[in-house]
Amino acid sequence: MRGLVRFPLLLWWGPDSVSTYTDAYRPILGAKHPWALGTRVRDCWSEVWSLLRPLIDTPFRGGPSTWNEEGCLELNDTGQFEETHFTVAHSPVPDETASGGIGGVLATVHEVTGKVIGDRRAVLPRDLGAKSAEPKTAEEDCEIAARILSMHPRDIPFALIYIFEPGRRSAGKKCIAAASPEPSRSARPTSSCAPTGRSTT
Repeated sequence: MRGLVRFPLLLWWGPDSVSTYTDAYRPILGAKHPWALGTRVRDCWSEVWSLLRPLIDTPFRGGPSTWNEEGCLELNDTGQFEETHFTVAHSPVPDETASGGIGGVLATVHEVTGKVIGDRRAVLPRDLGAKSAEPKTAEEDCEIAARILSMHPRDIPFALIYIFEPGRRSAGKKCIAAASPEPSRSARPTSSCAPTGRSTT
């Protein structure tokens, strides 16, 4: 599909969902290109295969097309896991010679990582600026801020808050804001922010 279209498209062909794709999809693959070309999707995206499989199998087995809006996947495309977001439509590709009349599945991909993360990060300063309780002391202000920060673990997993007091040359630590500990990403076989596939006709 080289040079035919400028939009990221994936064609998973046959019962093994062998991958071919447009040039516009290459940046999403990162270091997996060109190895991914002609590779089964379960091998190419092994870290999220359990999430992708039902979205692909449904149209391939004669069911309706599937649609996922702003779904979150933690992909290992550069040697480390990264949070990514995509809006993807999976559609069956007819083939009269194939069993069941479906030869493969076409994925139309739109990456929206920047938009989703940007929108989410805009909430934090808004929450900090709209604190429901008016602090009476600097220490109380720190405690309120720490509670708000702990509600945004994907962007602020850990924070130390210090206060500079008059007449002192160093700051004193007042609060710690920390999200609940998570397992190491390298130990997680699938995404921690799984997408919800929605069937469409």
